[in-house]
Amino acid sequence: MFARTLRVSLCFAAALALAGLPALYSLPATAQDRAAGMIKKLDRDGDGRISASEWPKGKKAFKHKDADGDGYLTAEELGGGKGGGGTAAGNAGPPAPQSAPAAAAHKPPAGFPALYLVDAHSQMPGGLDPDTILPLMDQAGVWHTILSARNDRSPSDVAAFAEAHPQRITAAVRSKGRAFNEGTPQYAKLLNGQLSTPAFKAMAEVLLFHAQKGNKAPRIRVAATAPQAQATLDAAVERGWPFIAHYEFAAAGFDKGRMLDEFAALARAHPNHPFVLIHMGQLDADDAGRLIAEHPNVHFILSHSNPVTIGENRGQPWTNLFDGGGLKPAWRALIEANPDRFILGFDNVWPEHWGSFYLHQAELWHRTLATLPPAVARAVAHGNAERLWHLPPKPE
Repeated sequence: MFARTLRVSLCFAAALALAGLPALYSLPATAQDRAAGMIKKLDRDGDGRISASEWPKGKKAFKHKDADGDGYLTAEELGGGKGGGGTAAGNAGPPAPQSAPAAAAHKPPAGFPALYLVDAHSQMPGGLDPDTILPLMDQAGVWHTILSARNDRSPSDVAAFAEAHPQRITAAVRSKGRAFNEGTPQYAKLLNGQLSTPAFKAMAEVLLFHAQKGNKAPRIRVAATAPQAQATLDAAVERGWPFIAHYEFAAAGFDKGRMLDEFAALARAHPNHPFVLIHMGQLDADDAGRLIAEHPNVHFILSHSNPVTIGENRGQPWTNLFDGGGLKPAWRALIEANPDRFILGFDNVWPEHWGSFYLHQAELWHRTLATLPPAVARAVAHGNAERLWHLPPKPE
C-alpha cells in the first residue's frame, strides 16, 4: 500500500501542472525523500502511514504534525504540514488541509454563481474510516455522494452510513466481486441482500469489461447477456435506477466495436431507462458524440478523465478531457451542446483516494466548471445527478 500511496502523492504536482493549475499539496524533492524514508523506517504495519504508536518522538510532536487530526502521519504531513517541521530551507512546506469554511481554493471565482458538486459514484474501501468522508466532502465542495462498498468492505457499512447521513450519502448496491465475475450462486445472495435493504437507492457500476491493471486488478469480462448482468440490469430498471456500465472500450482492442454494439443494444432495449458509462468508457469525443446522437438515454460520468487520475494510472488509455489549462475544444463543444448528458463523478476506490487525490480533482473541476456557461456548469456539477437519481438539491 505504501508504494501506491507514495505514487499517488507524487503524481499530483506534475498532473496539475499539465492542466495549468497549481498543486494544492506539493512537496519539494528533498522533503519527499525524507518523508518516504521516515515512513519506510517507522511504518511497522505496512499501511503507508505512521500511527501514534509507531511515532518515536512523543504525543506532543505527533499532534503537532497530524494536520488533519486523523491519528496518522502521511507523507504530506511529514514533509511540513501543520506547524511546519522539516522541509527544505526557505520552503514552508505544504499547507495543512483546510477546514470546510476556510477552503477558499474550492470556491468558484467571484461573480460565478455558488456551485456545489454531486459525486455520482465513489466507493468505501476497507481501511477507510467513514468519519473522514463528510469532512473531505465539505472541503471539496461536494454536497452529496452516491457510495458503494468496495470488494473488501461490507455493503452493510455503506447502508448504515447512508442511514446516518441521508442528505449527504446515497447507498448504492455493489455487484463487483468474484461471485459476479464468475456468475456463481453466491451472487444472487449478494444482490438480493442489498436490494432488500431500504437504505440502498442506487446501483453502483457493473463491470462488463475491465482491463487488467498489472498486479492491482484483474481482467474482467462479463457479457451484458450473462444471467448475472441481466439480473442486475432488471433490478435497476425495476427500481428506476440508472444502470452504470463499466466498459473500457479503448483497452478492448479489436473487441471495441463489438462491445460498443453490446452497450448500444442495452440502451435500445430499454429506451426510457438511463444508461451511464463510467470513466466515459475510454471514448473519444467522436464516439461519445455518436452515442449521444443515436441514444437519448445514454449519459457519461466524468470520472478518471483528468490529468490527476491519469497521472496515477499511466499506461492505461483513459479519456483525457483536458489539454493545457482547460477542456479540449472538442469535449467543451460536446458538453456545451449536450449539457444533460454529462455527470460529475470521482470514483474514489482506495483509502488514499479519499484525501489529496480527491481534493486536487475537486479543485480542477471547480475551476473548469467556472469556465462553462452557468446553466451547463450547474447541470454537470449536480443537476444531472439529482435528476437521474432523484436526489434533493442542496438546501438554500
